[in-house]
Amino acid sequence: MNPGTLQWTATVKRETSFDNLGRRDGDFSTSAGTFRCSVEDRGASETEWGDGTAVVRNYEVRARWESIQAHSLTEVDRLLITPGNILLRISGITNSGLADREAVIDCVEVQL
Repeated sequence: MNPGTLQWTATVKRETSFDNLGRRDGDFSTSAGTFRCSVEDRGASETEWGDGTAVVRNYEVRARWESIQAHSLTEVDRLLITPGNILLRISGITNSGLADREAVIDCVEVQL
């Protein structure tokens, strides 16, 4: 990965509060750190969402594997990409080539 391509900043947003039954409450207000990344828009589609339709836009985020490990990033977290303030839900994290050098993070943004 060329360091010049890491032109975006990703902030790890993590849930830290739970309801009385121990379930997550959907509040991603806690920041767990930032790292540099590249972002590619992979297109969008309209889909059924809740009681209506929504546009789901797919993104591919690439970062250094060490950054992902340092922040203990998982699919439960969210990424806030700046500039642009794009909040992304993580679909999957892949260790590219199993080389522990590059992480490929598949994400979606739901636009209601």
